[in-house]
Amino acid sequence: MVHLSDRVIHCSFIFLPFIFLQLSAVQSPSIPSSETIVATVRDDVILPCHSLPARGTKLEWWAAGTKLLEWPFNVGYHYQKHPFYNRTSLFGDRLKYGDFSMKLSNVTTCDEGTYSCSLSTKGLISVVELVVGAVPSRVTVAVERTNSGVVLQCESKGWYPKPEVFWLDGEENLLPAGSSETPCGPDGLYAVSSRLTVKKSNSNIFTCRIQQQKIKQTRETQIRIPANCNLVLTGGLSTVVGSSSLLLLLLLF
Repeated sequence: MVHLSDRVIHCSFIFLPFIFLQLSAVQSPSIPSSETIVATVRDDVILPCHSLPARGTKLEWWAAGTKLLEWPFNVGYHYQKHPFYNRTSLFGDRLKYGDFSMKLSNVTTCDEGTYSCSLSTKGLISVVELVVGAVPSRVTVAVERTNSGVVLQCESKGWYPKPEVFWLDGEENLLPAGSSETPCGPDGLYAVSSRLTVKKSNSNIFTCRIQQQKIKQTRETQIRIPANCNLVLTGGLSTVVGSSSLLLLLLLF
């Protein structure tokens, strides 16, 4: 009888901690998922939010202290939206499976920021950082002959966030450029303007490269100036237009 009692006591010390660990796991709050999404202006993006379906709860999407969208589980697929955020929507056929992702249509630069998804019974379950950028479709290079030589001027409008501009020779060596300006216009987008005075080099190929590291976007125009060519420009100025990875041949006689 003593040996049996010892066994019962011994087993109880193994079983009770197991119960305690299970209860702790159930009561502990879930850790919200975190994700960064990069989009360009006028894109449609999906901000992810997933959880096990739960009854008697309410879904909410927030951004910058403003409730964008609210969906009580007991009203079917009808949800309420903030009047100034009518570009948001849910996927009605996926809600019952725990897909609470929100679609944001026609993204603007003002949409950049942090978004959170929460359930009334579980608290915060998803945090999404939305990075918004604007990238123009072209880069313009103007060529001008001056008393000191040939000057290349690179311009591009419609960038966000503020980009960087680089000049490179045919061997991808970085060239020291002259004045560069990147003002922000009334629309919140940046315009790039940079000048390069052409000097003797092993290559007559020059590249104007504009890039935005945050949204990982690059646009560039490559131009070739004939080595044995006397430049005679009508009006003193010539312009070429290029886009990403485009080689333009400038033949001026």
